[in-house]
Amino acid sequence: MLEAQPVAPVKCPYCSGQTFAPWLDGVTDRLGIAGGTYTFLRCRDCDSAVLSPAPTTEELAGLYPEVYSFHPSVAKGSKLKGLAAALEEQVFFQPQYRMQYRTMDSVLGPPAADARLLDLGCGVGQRLLAFRQRGYAVHGLDFLPAVVAHLKNELGIDATCGNLLQLDQLFAESSFDVVTAFQVVEHVHDAQALLKSCFRLLRPRGWFMATIPMGNSLQATLLKERWCGVREAPRHLNLPSHEGLRRACSAAGFAAPEIRTDSLLNCAGLVGLSLLPDAATTKVYAENSVRSVVNRLVAAGVTFAALPLCYVESHLLHRPATALVFAQKPAAPLH
Repeated sequence: MLEAQPVAPVKCPYCSGQTFAPWLDGVTDRLGIAGGTYTFLRCRDCDSAVLSPAPTTEELAGLYPEVYSFHPSVAKGSKLKGLAAALEEQVFFQPQYRMQYRTMDSVLGPPAADARLLDLGCGVGQRLLAFRQRGYAVHGLDFLPAVVAHLKNELGIDATCGNLLQLDQLFAESSFDVVTAFQVVEHVHDAQALLKSCFRLLRPRGWFMATIPMGNSLQATLLKERWCGVREAPRHLNLPSHEGLRRACSAAGFAAPEIRTDSLLNCAGLVGLSLLPDAATTKVYAENSVRSVVNRLVAAGVTFAALPLCYVESHLLHRPATALVFAQKPAAPLH
């Protein structure tokens, strides 16, 4: 259990604002790893949400379960769960990935022959394989040595073991054409500092691409402390607003970012996990609980039922639960 006291953050991780208003109180960790309750505050300048109290970097490393994000190998050792994971991969996750890649292609265009891509928090390499098939020379960064060994030995993908605070030490300036961060930015204390490091790593006209849960989404507004983006506290340290993302990208040196909606399936999946938190990947694939499997099935039904709502929030109200963010490094410094 974390012992930090609920003190307001010194500054907003997106706009550097220093005044905050209460937003949500009594938030608990949906995975039950961290004890106690947490508060989210709103930045008065950009409306981004910031966690208080926040764990230190050292404490944060111990708050992630062994099975956290979905990938096909999470169901090893169980034929039934293996079948369920294979079905989820084809019906739910692969359509998301394809949509994200199509959007990426429409913004960035086809990669040059020697284009290099770095994926932050790359995990077991599903996306890296897809990026390699698209023509990129790919490189992964992950803080788990076993993951890095898997990428190198099993997939033949270059990878580095390290954390996001070490980017400036791990990679040379202007070494990549694309830096991607899928569900990563909200896990760092200083989003603006991370964007500045990514800007440094990119070549002129290079792109930063990220998926990020949005603190000013319709789901966050309606579901409040039940929303799974909020109940990922204390691993989710912040939830940006559109204005916060724009300011952070500008402060890092990027041109004005393009903020698009993520896959509707991904946005709808957050509704299912919010209403049935025991359907989380961690509980289904890391625990032997029939109830969690049933919850997963019910949550899948809720997910597909929520697609019309997600269409409205994303494409009519422009307040998606999860955004795809594209920010380009200018050919010359901005003045």
